[in-house]
Amino acid sequence: SLFGDTNNLYLLSRIMEIHNTAMKMDSASNALLDLWSIFELLLEKDSIEANRSRIEQIIMMVKPFLIKNYVQQLITYLIGDFKRCNESLYFQTISDIKEGNTNEEKLFIFLSNKDYETNRKVLYGKLDDNPLLRYRLFTISESVKDGKSIKKLIDSHVQKITWQIIRIYRARNCIIHDGEKIPYIDDLVENLHNYIDELCKGLIDIISEPQSVASINTALYSHYINIDIYMSKLSEEYKECSSTKMLYCKCD
Repeated sequence: SLFGDTNNLYLLSRIMEIHNTAMKMDSASNALLDLWSIFELLLEKDSIEANRSRIEQIIMMVKPFLIKNYVQQLITYLIGDFKRCNESLYFQTISDIKEGNTNEEKLFIFLSNKDYETNRKVLYGKLDDNPLLRYRLFTISESVKDGKSIKKLIDSHVQKITWQIIRIYRARNCIIHDGEKIPYIDDLVENLHNYIDELCKGLIDIISEPQSVASINTALYSHYINIDIYMSKLSEEYKECSSTKMLYCKCD
């Protein structure tokens, strides 16, 4: 078990210690350096694509964890907006959906399933007073209507993540080598903090699985492979993926 290995426990405790210290710092520059060091600590054995540059390795390590919950988070945020704009219409909408075990699953199925196309048009007609919500419902529906659309949505998200991590990396280098003051550094630290949180939560989820992997490096690599397979199946329009499996990045 990963929890039973003292090296893994030490690594996890160091990550939590660095994270908590960074959050208490008054200096955004120092917080950025400390948070970035978590990436370096996790990749100290170069377990992912060792022939690539350091920044490429870090992006490849983080990317699968930020892909994993992306579609689900979009639906969760959409539910919040829907309820704030028209709570009664929201509950009326999901009450008509028989599939799905959670509200996220029900709304995802409503937006993605062709069987609910007529229902969606009726809903859009009821949202004349909320054009922004109607637009968000429509655009997300178009983005999750099939595997290829979901892959395009995720690819766009990954591109933004990549640009942002490169910006953070450049800021880190400027701080180390030149001591420069970085514009918008608070935004960079906030984004980096979010990436670290997603990475750590993802690792804990993997560790908590019944058949746990033997090391942090193995957990990182196995998740990298699983998400790569998922993305490949989306691009091939994998026919056996149910709507809820696509919501949770699963095609098994």
